[in-house]
Amino acid sequence: MGASVDNYGGFAALAIGGSARISDSTIIKMGVRTASGLHMLINVGVGYSW
Repeated sequence: MGASVDNYGGFAALAIGGSARISDSTIIKMGVRTASGLHMLINVGVGYSW
C-alpha cells in the first residue's frame, strides 16, 4: 500500500495504490490518482511470472 500528496504549479495531487499477491505466480496492482479534484485516473494491472 502506498500514498502520495504533492503540490506543483498551484495544483494539488493525491495518489493511492496497492498490490496483492493472489498466488505464487500472480500479482494484481490497483491505483487511483487525482489532481486538484478535476481529473481522476484509475489503473489496474495483473502480473504473472513462471
